[in-house]
Amino acid sequence: MLYFYAIRGLLGLFYLVLILGMFRGERSLSNYIALHHKKKLLETTVSNLEAGIHHLSQEIHRIENSPEYAQRILRDKYHLLAEDEQLILFDDHSPLNGAD
Repeated sequence: MLYFYAIRGLLGLFYLVLILGMFRGERSLSNYIALHHKKKLLETTVSNLEAGIHHLSQEIHRIENSPEYAQRILRDKYHLLAEDEQLILFDDHSPLNGAD
């Protein structure tokens, strides 16, 4: 009977050490949860970057295969002008822009 209580006491002590170890030390439960959160954040970041790469690849393909699209991008984004054109820019506070 004493043998039974000794084994039961050792098992209880083992479980107590195991539970305390889950909340303290290098491999604690809180560290696991924090690392799991960081992993999800990194996976989301990688997914967003892959989507951005895909979008840019499509944009490159469109520019390479359509001279009209490339010309429009150059005009809209980089203000490329023909020799006989002039570009006039208005700020937000200009009376011609409708702002007071």
